[in-house]
Amino acid sequence: MPKLIIPGVLLRQTRRAQNAKDLKVIRGKVTDLIQHSIDKNIPIRHICSIVGEINIAIINRAIDQAIEKIGSPPPCQFAWLNIGSQGRKEQLLLTDQDNAIVFEDVTDENYDEVKSYFLRLGDIVTKKLHKVGYEYSNYE
Repeated sequence: MPKLIIPGVLLRQTRRAQNAKDLKVIRGKVTDLIQHSIDKNIPIRHICSIVGEINIAIINRAIDQAIEKIGSPPPCQFAWLNIGSQGRKEQLLLTDQDNAIVFEDVTDENYDEVKSYFLRLGDIVTKKLHKVGYEYSNYE
């Protein structure tokens, strides 16, 4: 009999994850959670909500890890936006990345430095998420 996957446990494991490999293991457990939930006839809307929260936790941890890798805190307040199906919590197994970063107004003389920081942060996070199993979007 497969081991029961509890969403709260996955969220705690996500907060303790040290790298993309740890996050990928958690992401793999989400598949088992989905299957178990379907087998128990849990409404799909509820499953999507739970999976959405786990996806958000994984993304937040990837952002934290990327900031640690950069070695300095963000130069200003920012928001990481999940848009598309991810933002609507409609993703289950086949997930892709639709992200944006918005940062607060900064002075003209600081803009290029701040923009550079967030471009680097976005690059690190999206590569990490790709390693975890979130495909890149194919916008052309």
